[in-house]
Amino acid sequence: MDILDYAIQMERDGYEFYLQSAQKQKDEAARRMLEILADDEKRHEEILKGMRQGKASMIASKKFAGIKNVFQKLAAAKQPFINENGCLSDVLRQGVQIEARSVELYRKNAAKTADAAEKEIWQKLQAEEEKHKKLLELTLEYVDNPQTILENAEFLFYGYDR
Repeated sequence: MDILDYAIQMERDGYEFYLQSAQKQKDEAARRMLEILADDEKRHEEILKGMRQGKASMIASKKFAGIKNVFQKLAAAKQPFINENGCLSDVLRQGVQIEARSVELYRKNAAKTADAAEKEIWQKLQAEEEKHKKLLELTLEYVDNPQTILENAEFLFYGYDR
């Protein structure tokens, strides 16, 4: 299996993980966030397939725009994500691990290639996966302490409030 096949399969696996996890969530906000992550992983798979065909292009996701509002509404209502038996926490921790592997793979691929266009795509995929990882980490923090995430300046830095 070459690196593109591996990356495509990794994105496909991420898509399945987030989609199946979303379907198990009773909390609408948690389900929606996981569905957005699944959609992004599917889009990444398509970008990688385009690279295979020599016609890759990178389109940044805009789906996380306004996600801070979800957290603000939950906190204002003093309603945390439903975290039955640690289910959501486990999903978030697994997601952080998945995203960390993706970040590392894309970082290595960007460093290996001499092709400028390919390097740019690897770097942009890496940046998106870093955002996913940070969102999952912040959400895990939210599950433990809902008010903390709204005070976290990283939400502004990563653009989740736009």
